[in-house]
Amino acid sequence: KTPIRAAEAFLDFTKGYDESLEDAVGKAKTCGPEVDFGEMVIVKDVDFSSLCRDHLVPFFGKVHVGYLAVSGEMLQPSKIAHLIDILSRRLQEQEKLTREIANELLSRVSPFGVGVIVEAT
Repeated sequence: KTPIRAAEAFLDFTKGYDESLEDAVGKAKTCGPEVDFGEMVIVKDVDFSSLCRDHLVPFFGKVHVGYLAVSGEMLQPSKIAHLIDILSRRLQEQEKLTREIANELLSRVSPFGVGVIVEAT
């Protein structure tokens, strides 16, 4: 049973390849007047786990994201967490994961700016 359990675990660690970012996250939603032009949106302490693409060694930690919303467009915090989960469940490097999260937010929200911090061990 151990080889089967190991194969199932590997499939779970890499399930991000089977999920579509477009289906899971979609585009930014326009919010009402409660979100001002240029307002800072921050989502912090999002847990993640991934596998190093070079060594297949697990790494995990927390992601913190911030961006300046434009014209009230924003993603719900749960969608940002789901985006992080999908991207981290692919073979990754910490630096590449950071860039991919930032690029996805740039393309989906079109903010004035975006910052991503990945703390991993």
